[in-house]
Amino acid sequence: MKSSIISLICCILLVTGVFGSIELKPDSTRNLFEKGLDELKLQKARHLFLTNDAEGALVVYESLLENNANNAMLNYRIGECKLALESYDEPIQFLKKAMSISEDADKELFYTYGRVLHRQGELDKAKELFEKYKNTLKPNQKYELSEVYRMLRQVETAKKLIMSPINVQIKNSGDKINTRYDEHGPAVSDDGKTLLFTARRPDTQGDRKSTRLNSSHTDISRM
Repeated sequence: MKSSIISLICCILLVTGVFGSIELKPDSTRNLFEKGLDELKLQKARHLFLTNDAEGALVVYESLLENNANNAMLNYRIGECKLALESYDEPIQFLKKAMSISEDADKELFYTYGRVLHRQGELDKAKELFEKYKNTLKPNQKYELSEVYRMLRQVETAKKLIMSPINVQIKNSGDKINTRYDEHGPAVSDDGKTLLFTARRPDTQGDRKSTRLNSSHTDISRM
């Protein structure tokens, strides 16, 4: 038994070095072996998320929540997964709780929470969080800076459009684009000849389906 525990601790140290760690709240009622398994689950979940399996990661994170409900990083990770799964209502309670426990839970907490609030139309709150995130960045973090400036521009554009609404007519573009499935995120190419958008349809590449959402995974389509 002793050798098994030592082996488990060695495995935890190894994967922690690769994927990073979430410090779980000490619990005297749970033994070292149980806590070690929790650490391994955390590393597995992070690996799943980083390999584009947010759904699988979420299942693991949620299984740890019962014994670690007040862990800021765990709440953040759950909110992060739900956002990646294009859920814009559910992440709020977890991101809000993470912030209330510790604003230092993750370096992207402000940015992620801001994205959710932006989707919910909470533009002033989203802007505040984006500004906080921007102030944590260094000049050499060019990608992160470009992303947060992009989100700040979107917030300002949204506020202007709300203040000066435009009367438009929305027309169905035909069954090649507007099907009974979810289509969203349209973008037109620079030459104006190609429309790109994301869609959840049965013919998704690889036939992958989300059991949690009971639908196909999102693919990029072009017309």
